[in-house]
Amino acid sequence: MRLILGGHVGGGQLVDPATAAPLGRYGAIKNTGRSTREPAMIHVVNKGKTGEREVADTMNYCIFLAMQTLGYPREECLQGMATIQRNQIQTAIGGSDLLNCYGLSIEVKRQEILSVNTWWRQCETSAKRDGCVPVLVYRQNKKPWRVRTYFYLPLPEGHQMQVTGEIDWETFKTWFINWVKASLQK
Repeated sequence: MRLILGGHVGGGQLVDPATAAPLGRYGAIKNTGRSTREPAMIHVVNKGKTGEREVADTMNYCIFLAMQTLGYPREECLQGMATIQRNQIQTAIGGSDLLNCYGLSIEVKRQEILSVNTWWRQCETSAKRDGCVPVLVYRQNKKPWRVRTYFYLPLPEGHQMQVTGEIDWETFKTWFINWVKASLQK
């Protein structure tokens, strides 16, 4: 008897194509006289969607915290946690990966091979088209999120120079809470 690794069903679960029975996390076990486990292939699309959800959930919690700090009723704070959502039609029409981000154009990349400059150009293009501030959030497996966006360096006589820079995820979350608070107070 030999099971062949089958396709995916709705939630990305692996199934045996012959029986439609769910397979374990590591795929099918071949019976070739000895028992071996074959790792199931990680799908890049699912990995990207998972990364987008993770970033959206964290940013939504930041919105909750900002609203709570400003004294909004708890019910409104909880509604705020559903503000940012994945752009599920981005492949068809383009645009940023997340929607309703308080004037930010968020691109999320979760890939092992980094192409930060390419992703940044994509992020800037999308942001420019939408009139938003570009923010690239990216990471590799088992590494922390990194964030690239614009920063302003002070110059003499009160002038500033715009530069591209990177910060860690914790710093971005703190900044985003303050960004949301300032947006809500307008």
